Formats: sequence, structure tokens, C-alpha cells
Amino acid sequence: MVRATLSGLLAGSVPDLSGPAWRLLAGTPHGAGLFDTAPEPFARLSLYALTDDDGPALEPRTERLLVLRCLQRRPWESVADDLGYPSERTCMQALGTAIETLVERYGTQTAREELERFER
Repeated sequence: MVRATLSGLLAGSVPDLSGPAWRLLAGTPHGAGLFDTAPEPFARLSLYALTDDDGPALEPRTERLLVLRCLQRRPWESVADDLGYPSERTCMQALGTAIETLVERYGTQTAREELERFER
């Protein structure tokens, strides 16, 4: 229901996040950025991605993950169970992969460079 509601909203502009917020997001796929330390940038980026008609194509399960964890801030255990992940760890890894996709699409140059730094 949340995803359907969000699809009818206008995206607005890419979130104006600080450099440290973008670095936090860019570090997430590699374990350096943790959702629980600062969930607000995750929520703002997820909301934008879920309302952007021109955004990256996300699988329905990934969209649900963004809604349940980033927007509704449900506990990892609950999200993993609801979405059928075998463990909280695999759920966290899936969120990291989703955030990587969003940073690649919407991130600043510095954020994309930070992603590349972790991949080296």
C-alpha cells in the first residue's frame, strides 16, 4: 500500500544531503556505513527513489525493503522475516546493494568516488 501511494507522488528534487551523509550512504554496501548510526539520509534517499519515475528500476522486494526499513524503520528481524530473507545479515546486505544502486544514480561526485574507493 505504501509503495502504491508513493508512486502517485511527485519526486521533487534529489535530496540535498551533506557530504558526510553521502559518504555514510556510499560506505553502506561495503559495511563502512551503518543504517542504525544515522537513518535519516537513508529515509530521504529512499523516499526520493520511490517517487522518482525516472529512477532506477528496483525489484518489488527491494522497494518493500526500502519502505519497511528506511521509511518505517522496522527492526531488522521483522523486515528479514516479512521479506523472506534467511537472516538479518542477508537483509542488511540487500539494503547495502539497494543503497549502492541509489548512490550510483543520485549521489554527488564525491559519493560516487567514495563507492569506487571501497571497490578498490
